[in-house]
Amino acid sequence: MQNNRCNARLDCNKTCQLHWNGASYPATIKNLSIVAMDVHFDDSPPEVKIGDECVIYFYDDQKTHPDGFNYHVTRIGTSDIAVSILDRHKYS
Repeated sequence: MQNNRCNARLDCNKTCQLHWNGASYPATIKNLSIVAMDVHFDDSPPEVKIGDECVIYFYDDQKTHPDGFNYHVTRIGTSDIAVSILDRHKYS
């Protein structure tokens, strides 16, 4: 199968937290590129819609890293969503 992506994707298995609509959802980053990534949820994923904005915080040594990034949802699957980066967001 031909890969038509403009940016290379890297396999990843990094824990993160997705913040959306006032709630936090534990997740795992499945793969990422310079502009986008796939996020997997073991439990029920949030009821996001394509175009919704969210913030994703990565874990660093079992703690949530204080810097997050703003993303918007570009694809929704059964237990995964794809997001594209909007801008850097400082956690406060």
